[in-house]
Amino acid sequence: SPPQPVRDHRPALTGKLADVMAAIAEKRPQAALQIAKAWRDEAPGDVLALIALGEALEADRQIAAAARIYGSLIDLFPGRADLRRFAGERLERVLAAL
Repeated sequence: SPPQPVRDHRPALTGKLADVMAAIAEKRPQAALQIAKAWRDEAPGDVLALIALGEALEADRQIAAAARIYGSLIDLFPGRADLRRFAGERLERVLAAL
């Protein structure tokens, strides 16, 4: 039989983003928001901190604020096509939630 691929059992997310997403999964949006806001305050231009804040705001049903955060990714990184696409997908998702 052909060789089996080696499976990587590390978690897909680690660190503060993993903490935020775990709080969201546990239906604790306020805890997620607290972690994400503190992280964003520590590192205002950190892409992952902004993504975490957007996710936490969505979980807390603060849709307009989440949209502003996702839009800021485009403002901060206009030359990054991958981040523009990512932000566009998130903006489309939050607009569908309205």
